[in-house]
Amino acid sequence: MMNEARFGVGLQGIAVGEVAYQKSLAFARERVQGRDAVTGRSGVTIINHPDVRRMLATMRAKVMARACWPMLRRAGSIARAITRMPPSRISIGASSIC
Repeated sequence: MMNEARFGVGLQGIAVGEVAYQKSLAFARERVQGRDAVTGRSGVTIINHPDVRRMLATMRAKVMARACWPMLRRAGSIARAITRMPPSRISIGASSIC
């Protein structure tokens, strides 16, 4: 029961991170400020600023990595279970699944 609660809290954290990224991206697409770094044109949205793009990319990478963590942990536990099996029980192909 407690492990399920911990897992649920972790999933909520991932969801909050995803929503924060989406809202940040939407804000960066509509907020107008400064000049374009290449052309010098004024009145551009902040998504055109290289530092904002870097911050959004970092945020996205962290959210995606955290979303993959439960799957990687599960894959690790499956791999550990397979390595504890005797070699006669391990086979490659559909027969090992059924």
